[in-house]
Amino acid sequence: MKLVLLAFLISLNIFSAPSFADEVEEDDGDRIIGGTRASPGEIPYQVSLLVNGRHMCGGTIIADKWVVTAGHCVVHEGQVTSAEQIKIIYGSTSTRNPSNRPVQVTRVIVHPNYNPDSTGHSNDITLLELQESVIKPGMSAAAELPFPGQEFSGTVLASGWGNTRPEPRPSMTTELMKVDMKLDSSQVCQREWEPTYRWNPKVMICAMSPRVAGTCKGDSGGPLVVKENGRNVLIGVVSFGPIPCAQIGMHSVYTKVSAFVDNFIQENVGGNKR
Repeated sequence: MKLVLLAFLISLNIFSAPSFADEVEEDDGDRIIGGTRASPGEIPYQVSLLVNGRHMCGGTIIADKWVVTAGHCVVHEGQVTSAEQIKIIYGSTSTRNPSNRPVQVTRVIVHPNYNPDSTGHSNDITLLELQESVIKPGMSAAAELPFPGQEFSGTVLASGWGNTRPEPRPSMTTELMKVDMKLDSSQVCQREWEPTYRWNPKVMICAMSPRVAGTCKGDSGGPLVVKENGRNVLIGVVSFGPIPCAQIGMHSVYTKVSAFVDNFIQENVGGNKR
């Protein structure tokens, strides 16, 4: 635990950093970390966030021209990445050979209370407005939003193009991976991360796997989803976790989407409320 927390303090954006694409190898392995390869069309709401042409983070389609991702994916050293630098890949499981041409982002809306300080990532959520619709029947679809303040439990699904093996030799995949996680209580995660980390139960949820499995660098901003009566409900946005990634007994942390449905998402996007 001590080594994990020291690493966390040294590098707070532990799932994604501006220069990360230059620091890892590409890998066509079969896991996110401990996960499996997603089938075409299985995760139609997932997008890859490209910054200056390189995969940086994940994201989730929530409406025709809207994607949600993490604040730390677009804010670096206090500066917001310009929309002109960002494109998204959608409707594809491959970032090497995508099914569609990348779509330009036209507006970046970082949550006004996002706080990337040395002790936390409260309100780690951002909206991206796109140049054109990315909802294509049979290829891509929006995830549903939860009810405001809605709580969840049980098994959840995370996905992304992040590292398939942890440090010290990380390797980023070009094929979309998925992994089942289990939600845990806010009290458990508060005990785990504090006092080094400022836990905020109003805007954070946590999950882990009982084995070496989970999200890692490059998966930031991507979806944490609950399957509910055949619907994909977006309950979390990948925010941060331990170093090395996917340690047994250590939780990863996700932005709690239900905390932002009314006071951020609906204010800017509207629609797609259940």
